[in-house]
Amino acid sequence: MENGIKQRIEEIFATYYQLLCFRAERIVGNKEAAKDVVNDVFLKLWERHELLPLTKSLLVYVHQSIRNNSLNYLKHKKIMHKYVQNVNNELHLHPPYDENNPLSVLIADETMTEIEQAIEALPNNCKKVFLLQLDGFSYQEITKKLGISINTVKKQISIAMEKLRKLLIKPENEKKFQSFSPELHL
Repeated sequence: MENGIKQRIEEIFATYYQLLCFRAERIVGNKEAAKDVVNDVFLKLWERHELLPLTKSLLVYVHQSIRNNSLNYLKHKKIMHKYVQNVNNELHLHPPYDENNPLSVLIADETMTEIEQAIEALPNNCKKVFLLQLDGFSYQEITKKLGISINTVKKQISIAMEKLRKLLIKPENEKKFQSFSPELHL
């Protein structure tokens, strides 16, 4: 049975990969991001293949997963752009973000990449708490979701902010950043 599901996943991948990438690209608007979305879906399917039913509906499940992951990608990107914009505005590091200005888009993308790399460098528990907070979860919602105390949530966000400051802020901007605190959802 296990080999049958793996074989079905391989067949769907071989047959529909390009089409699924095209579908994801229509949603996310970026070819490389679309490939990442599709690859992530197939990786999760492969890792969790024993939980999947061996039916023709697996293709429907893959399509729905591609759609959901694409929308999650857009949601995450929107949150990160908002965060970059808030950081830039608070620190007066760059001119305000203007999606019609190519230089502004380039600066925002570079800043977002730096922030994403800095977040990836956080310790695992810090990263989980911080990303949930960025996604708009309140402290109470995070405590319920992760099964930790509110003081742990506050401490993990504090640790994350301190580590991000060290990773992102250049010495000449240190004073500006000390007064910056992102919008927290209490």
